[in-house]
Amino acid sequence: MKKILMIGGILVFFFAFCNIAFAKEDTLSSGWTGHGLYLLGDENISLNKVDINILVNDDRTSLVFAEYELENKQNKMVNAYLGVPEHEVNLQEFESRVTRKIQNDILSYRYGNYKVSGQEINKRIKRSDANYKGWRTWYAPFEPGEKRTVKISYKVENKEISNGRYLISFQLEHINTWKGNPKNIHVKVSFDNQEVKPYNFGNTFSIKPDSIQDNFTLNWNLDSLQKDQSIDFDYYYIDQEISNFLKSATSSKLKSIARAYESKEYSQVIEQGKKYIENSKGENFQKEVYFLMADAYLQLGQPEESLILYELIEGEPIFYKGFQQKVQEFITYNKIKCYLQKEDYKTMYRLILKIQEDKTYNFIFKDWAKKETKEIPIETIKQVEKENREPNVVEKLYLRISNGKHNNIMMIILGVFLFFMSVFYIRYKRKKEKNTLFKK
Repeated sequence: MKKILMIGGILVFFFAFCNIAFAKEDTLSSGWTGHGLYLLGDENISLNKVDINILVNDDRTSLVFAEYELENKQNKMVNAYLGVPEHEVNLQEFESRVTRKIQNDILSYRYGNYKVSGQEINKRIKRSDANYKGWRTWYAPFEPGEKRTVKISYKVENKEISNGRYLISFQLEHINTWKGNPKNIHVKVSFDNQEVKPYNFGNTFSIKPDSIQDNFTLNWNLDSLQKDQSIDFDYYYIDQEISNFLKSATSSKLKSIARAYESKEYSQVIEQGKKYIENSKGENFQKEVYFLMADAYLQLGQPEESLILYELIEGEPIFYKGFQQKVQEFITYNKIKCYLQKEDYKTMYRLILKIQEDKTYNFIFKDWAKKETKEIPIETIKQVEKENREPNVVEKLYLRISNGKHNNIMMIILGVFLFFMSVFYIRYKRKKEKNTLFKK
């Protein structure tokens, strides 16, 4: 018996460990979107300011632009050895520049860089357990007490975690390896795709942004960093994934609908979609076609038709497993746009309130939905909030009586009330007659 319990305990521990390891691997920061600037020597160079800009492109690549203000704290000129790790990703179009102030002008000089193996460089890094495969390195001279800004830029291919899901990951560990204590660390992530929507973002954020601009540009302002801290979040290329899914089908008609949707030929999407539904046998891809048609109707300013189609497919399995939540967010986003076009503000506001209470929606989606309330008249908001307000005890009783509840109890109460009123009236009348009699 003891052996069985021991084996069972070992198996439970084993499976629990496997699940934890998988969860960590799934969200572990990888630096897949790149790394920052390191000092590879012992020079007394301090880091004063950091400004990192990441542009996520719609072709599933990212551009990194980073600036580091450095200061030579020594009383002599030093030739600083600088480098950026090239680990797990290929740093395409890599460029390194260093500015120098000459009188009132700030000039930018381009410095050639070299690819060096990690074994040669990793041991040079102070206050870090760096173990990178390769580096891009170069030298830059600093006069005594001079401040110079190092600018780096490169392009990387975003890494896919699962179908349509990508991890945007930029390591911040390098900042802690520098001398000095920069209080001005700014990271900005913007998106080249002008059609980025709140449903493109996942629920995983290593550090929540300090602000979100109207175009979904994310901003972080940090004054200190913990060990191994990084900017990590999930990003889904939803629209492209939907088109690619249908274009991979064997049906030429489906491929044609997908191409029309991709090129924003919405009238063609509706026309071809109707023909496909009429002629299709069984249920193959009908819901997916309805999905495209619903979006096409909305884009053409026909929200009523769009809402009818969403009623047919909402909550149904669509596209493929693991993509359901993002599809639902897509539908919810469009339904809010439909209600706005129809000026059905009450239904729109109720849906926004529902989103705020639903834990499956990420904070970016909730923030966007909350901002949409500015399109709703104040009178409508007050009316909905009044209707949603929890009634007090007296109001609840009144509502229940109005709805026909407690009729028997009310009849008894009314009967008792009338009985006591009758007794009171009789006693009052007798007393009055008695007083009248004595007056005579």
